[in-house]
Amino acid sequence: PCSSSITINQKTDYEYKIILQDYNKKNILISEVNNKNKGKILAFGSCVFWDNFSLILYDNFNFVKNILEYACVEVG
Repeated sequence: PCSSSITINQKTDYEYKIILQDYNKKNILISEVNNKNKGKILAFGSCVFWDNFSLILYDNFNFVKNILEYACVEVG
């Protein structure tokens, strides 16, 4: 409900992936993958879905589970 759009200002050799956009095509969740070091960075435009109140609403819990599974999968 109160997400902020996020953008990539500086291009690097990392692979970027837009994971979630709002209905206006603004980026809400971006993943950056470093294949060399097998690391991931997830950038969120909001954390409202993560708090104690919102976690049990809608599909927020499944969304958080999917994010954690994605973050824990080895790159490459």
